[in-house]
Amino acid sequence: MPFFDLKTTFKIAGRKAVILNTPSYGPIAFYISTGRGSTRASAGKWCVFGGLAVDGDASSDVRKNWMVKLPDSHPEYGQNSKSYVHMGEFYKLQAILDNYEQNGQIPEPQVDVGRDPSAANTYLIKFKALQTDWALYWARTRRVRLKYPHEKEQSDTTITEIQIKQIVRKVLQTRGII
Repeated sequence: MPFFDLKTTFKIAGRKAVILNTPSYGPIAFYISTGRGSTRASAGKWCVFGGLAVDGDASSDVRKNWMVKLPDSHPEYGQNSKSYVHMGEFYKLQAILDNYEQNGQIPEPQVDVGRDPSAANTYLIKFKALQTDWALYWARTRRVRLKYPHEKEQSDTTITEIQIKQIVRKVLQTRGII
C-alpha cells in the first residue's frame, strides 16, 4: 500500500475498519460507512474516525454508539465530516482504501472489538489511534462522550469541561506522553 503503513484490520460495531500510520497525522483509523447516519453519500466509503462514543443526542431514551468523526476545525475537513479537502492526505487515503476494498486487497479483520465504546477505544489506544481532540470537539457540539476501560455505566452522558480535561490527561498518561 503506497504512502502509509497498514497497522491492523478489525471490526468495530459490525463494520470493517483499519488503522493506518499516515505520514502527516500518525496512526489514523478508517471504517466503512453504512451511510445510514448524516451522510448517505458516504455509504460504502472508507471514512476516518477517532473513537466510539456514546451519543447523548439520541432521539429516544436508548443511547446509541456513534463513530467520532473528523471535526470541522481539522485541516483535512472538507464539506462535511466524511468528505475531505480535495487532494489532501485523507482524501487520497479514502480513494486508495475504496479502490483496495473494491479489488479485495484489504486483509480480513484480525479481531472484532464489538460495539462497546470502552473496548473499542482501548483497542484504538493500543495502536495510538484514539483521537481525543476530536472527541473533545464533538463533546462540546453534540454531547457525545468517549468511554474508557473500567468506566462504570452512567445514565447521564453530559460531560463537563473538567471531566474532558481529566479524560484527556488519563489517555495521555496511558500513552506515556505525560
